[in-house]
Amino acid sequence: QSTWVRKENLWVEPVDALIKSNLAVLRNLFDRYSKASIMKPGTRRHVSMLEFKNMLGDAELLDSLVSNADTSLLYNLSMMTQVNELDSDRHLQMSFLEFLEALGRVANCMKTN
Repeated sequence: QSTWVRKENLWVEPVDALIKSNLAVLRNLFDRYSKASIMKPGTRRHVSMLEFKNMLGDAELLDSLVSNADTSLLYNLSMMTQVNELDSDRHLQMSFLEFLEALGRVANCMKTN
C-alpha cells in the first residue's frame, strides 16, 4: 500500500507543481523543525519523529485531523528502507526528500478522514 499511495497521490504532476512552487517555504519549514539535529557535530540536517510530531502539533493538525498513531506510521512509511538499523540510526533521521513525502502523506491522510 505504501507504493500505491506514492503512485496514485504523490508522484503526480499537480503535486510536483505544488512542491516546486512552494519549495522555499517547504525548505524553511524543514530547517525550522530540524534545528535539534544540527547540534550534533558531523550530523546532516534531519527531522526526528519528535520534531515531526511537534510540527504537526504546532500546525494544530495533531489529534484533530491526524492521530498520534497515524503520525508514527506516516513518519515511518515516508522513510527510505535502511539495510542496517542496528549499527546506524539513519532510520530515525528524516531527510528533506522524506520530509516532503511525509507532508504529502499527512495531506492524503487528512483528505481520507
